[in-house]
Amino acid sequence: MDEILKEPIHHEGDIIGAGNHVQLVRAHLFVSGRVQGVAFRAFTQQQAVALNLNGSVRNLPNGSVEAEVEGPQAVVDRFLNTLRQGPPLAHVEQVQATWISVKNQVEGFHIIR
Repeated sequence: MDEILKEPIHHEGDIIGAGNHVQLVRAHLFVSGRVQGVAFRAFTQQQAVALNLNGSVRNLPNGSVEAEVEGPQAVVDRFLNTLRQGPPLAHVEQVQATWISVKNQVEGFHIIR
């Protein structure tokens, strides 16, 4: 499984509270492999909701999956590790993540059909 990561370009989503500094990040993802028809979008949504992340996921015509996810850096990293494994019927070949500007919107995590 290959992975391409680019450095974050923005950190405007920083949260400071109770003496803790949590940096929010947003990643735009492309996941390739056997990731359609194997409940990958539902798996992605389930993992994101469990981790309290915001964003969306959708299938692309070329057979890959596209997602955006936003949350604390450490939690997004954990989410990316989970996506690399995927649900039982999937075979993830590559997770390509590009770090983009934080939207800092409370939006939940949605499947786009």
